[in-house]
Amino acid sequence: MTFNEYGFMGFNAYWDGSNMKNMYANRASVTMGLGDARVGIPELFVINVDEQSTSNATIFGTFKGMCISTVGDMGVGTLAPESKLHVFGDVTIGVDRCTASVSSGINYRLSVDGAIFAKEIWVKVSDWADYVFDPNYNLMPLADLQDFVNENRHLPGVPNAEEVAKDGISVSEVQKNLLLKVEELTLYILQLSKQNETLQQEFAAIKKQLSAQSSK
Repeated sequence: MTFNEYGFMGFNAYWDGSNMKNMYANRASVTMGLGDARVGIPELFVINVDEQSTSNATIFGTFKGMCISTVGDMGVGTLAPESKLHVFGDVTIGVDRCTASVSSGINYRLSVDGAIFAKEIWVKVSDWADYVFDPNYNLMPLADLQDFVNENRHLPGVPNAEEVAKDGISVSEVQKNLLLKVEELTLYILQLSKQNETLQQEFAAIKKQLSAQSSK
């Protein structure tokens, strides 16, 4: 066990005057203390585990540990935490049970076996559905939509119940598809409203014509 000027102590490590280094090859080194042994940052409490293939190699070459700043921010895999918990790399919670029923092949960064409660969730979505209002958008005719629903029992572009039960569903994709269908529904309503207005005008003209004929 050795100490350096920043208050570090190390197992299988020694202080060479400027860096913490491995003492023996092919053995993991563990260092802990205040500050960063490379640049002497005193506001971090650091625990680091580092495996080197050779002795005399500088520890902290690749940070594989955790740190806590004086403002209470904790970093895992990073020496510069930017929030109360800042994790650099993948996070897995209950992954064995969760992925057992998922066959979509998605590489999950976080997997939770159970419910998640949050005040607010932000999801970054690309290709938002406002393109539906483009004048060149190919809106499916209502007759074709009726045929599709009768045959498939779900809306076009929306996964069916079997697919959702098997693979789950992406929250961002659900939100995007819901907006797409709402915007398509808006177009259908506008079309029907225009048709209804045209019919009312035609009916008013016919009624006027009949009234004129009956008054003769």
